[in-house]
Amino acid sequence: MVWKELNAKYGMDLPLDYVNEDEISLDQFKVKAEEFIKHERDTENYIKERIDDNIMESDVLNLSLNTRSTKSVTYKKDCKGLGQYFKIKATYTINGKKIVKAKSSSIIYKTAANVANVYLTNIGKAQYSYLDSMRTLAVKYQAKVHFDSAFGSTGTLYAEFNYNG
Repeated sequence: MVWKELNAKYGMDLPLDYVNEDEISLDQFKVKAEEFIKHERDTENYIKERIDDNIMESDVLNLSLNTRSTKSVTYKKDCKGLGQYFKIKATYTINGKKIVKAKSSSIIYKTAANVANVYLTNIGKAQYSYLDSMRTLAVKYQAKVHFDSAFGSTGTLYAEFNYNG
């Protein structure tokens, strides 16, 4: 009942996979669940603002690459919303002042995730988008987020990587 109320409060429809009542009290669950749902709402709203209005599909791009100015770079960024627990590491190719190809990405667990026993399962394939006239790479994952074996739900891990040359 608490989960439904919190979903309604924040205009969300997140599924609740399980709640282990032996691991978490109702009061603790309310606090953690509200924090999680609020982060998910904020992340989804941010993604809609950034990507939906600014998306460019990579197969539409017509770029001529100059191999002299092409290089690969790798950076790590905290995830939006769940950044206290996870980072995303992305490797991508730049040409001049633009990001021209996402090569790979991965999720990195931070110490706080290990201490709090927050973990991911059923991690989906990375989704890449190019924003800001090809100067930003957006990386998004969907996964089941588990909080100390007390409860779990589907969550979004998202980070943006800017390149300014």
